[in-house]
Amino acid sequence: MKTILQIICLLFSISSIAQNLLFVNFESSESINSDFHLYTNDSLIYKYCESQNKEDNQLNNLEIGEYKILFNSINGIDSLNVSFSANKDFQIIELFTERIDFEKVKKTESVIEGLKNDEKLTLLYSNINCYTPKELKLTIVKKNGIYYELKNNKQKRIKNRVLTFLINYEKIIRTGRFENDLHPELVTISTASINYELVKNNNTIYCRRISSNWKGIYEIENYLW
Repeated sequence: MKTILQIICLLFSISSIAQNLLFVNFESSESINSDFHLYTNDSLIYKYCESQNKEDNQLNNLEIGEYKILFNSINGIDSLNVSFSANKDFQIIELFTERIDFEKVKKTESVIEGLKNDEKLTLLYSNINCYTPKELKLTIVKKNGIYYELKNNKQKRIKNRVLTFLINYEKIIRTGRFENDLHPELVTISTASINYELVKNNNTIYCRRISSNWKGIYEIENYLW
């Protein structure tokens, strides 16, 4: 509710200024790591620190141009580009963040990362919802230290950023505590659910179903669809 009131106030005030406004909103199930940095032309122009700024997540008087926001996500440091092509513009963006125990994640073993040369692994992912359910099957093979996607008997090299995401995503799925772990009584039909499964040599070696309103669980769809 407080966020909505802030946005309404911004909309009333924007007509009286010459430059642009950017309102940064955070999406998370519970606690968030909401630190972020704003850059333009590779120069840092704003630093938002949760412990110092508290609720001051609106950026005023931005000039026309290109901007980049760096922030923490389940994939480590992530980025988002924002641009203003005219004055008196107002934009709202959402950063999908979560306070992850990165030390615990680093110590977690990853089946994907631990693949040996010539080994194959299949990742099965399904987004379970009433409206647009999605299913994904990704077969990975490692050859000479390089990861490839196998599809229709063809090999396609997996980009480094995608591979890094898949490894981190697997580790967080393994270590994360989500709604169905913490508060199973609060999980309803409207709560987002996914099923994550790893199959090797026709045997399921890891499987987890997660119910969570944290939208970060959907990030894998942005990388693989």
